[in-house]
Amino acid sequence: MRKVQLLLVCLMLSAAAFAADKVIKLPKPNLNRTGAVMKALSERHSTREYASKALSLADLSDLLWAANGINRKESGMRTAPSALNKQDVDDSLVWEKGGTYPLVLFGSPQIKRTYSDFVTPHQDFPLLSAIVQPMPGSLGRKFNAYLEEKDIHLGNMIEIRSTQTIINLAKNDVGICYLPRFVVEKELQTGELVELETDMKAAPISSAYGYRKNKWISPAIKLFLDILKGHCL
Repeated sequence: MRKVQLLLVCLMLSAAAFAADKVIKLPKPNLNRTGAVMKALSERHSTREYASKALSLADLSDLLWAANGINRKESGMRTAPSALNKQDVDDSLVWEKGGTYPLVLFGSPQIKRTYSDFVTPHQDFPLLSAIVQPMPGSLGRKFNAYLEEKDIHLGNMIEIRSTQTIINLAKNDVGICYLPRFVVEKELQTGELVELETDMKAAPISSAYGYRKNKWISPAIKLFLDILKGHCL
């Protein structure tokens, strides 16, 4: 399961625009890459931060080879062991590119009536809070960079992990938030939240998902994939 999750994350980081039915020929893995195993283990950690550039096909090839590549050509043996040497894990992958989503600054209608200008520089809003996900998240960093560039000062920075809690706080006039537009599309349409004008030129975020091509997919996972195709593509 962890191996599958790793591969899915790797695919989500990749932004190569290939269709799912197109075969991508990967370069041969670089078996001369350096790095100590113990150092890699000591630096292992979870992160909410992702690179904006695509994962290269060379890096993807190396990751797939490390996961289950052939390391003994004469016997066909692989880097990962299997029960009774059945070698029943296939590295063939399918991935779908999802949608592209703009980022918006938003707050409640009351907040917009009180604090309508986030474009003019050199402003102080000591009673206004920014509600963000815990640092060092990329969205929080982008928003902070914008405030610093404009020399706009807010009273507090509230860090909350739950996106729904952030939305609920914004609806109740607690502060302003910076998130992908699709997250608050419903609230924007109903008028519970409103978009706040800024000069931010942050690039939109993109989504992608992947799965093993020849692995059995349960009905629940198939339904999940169908929902993703219907809403993300």
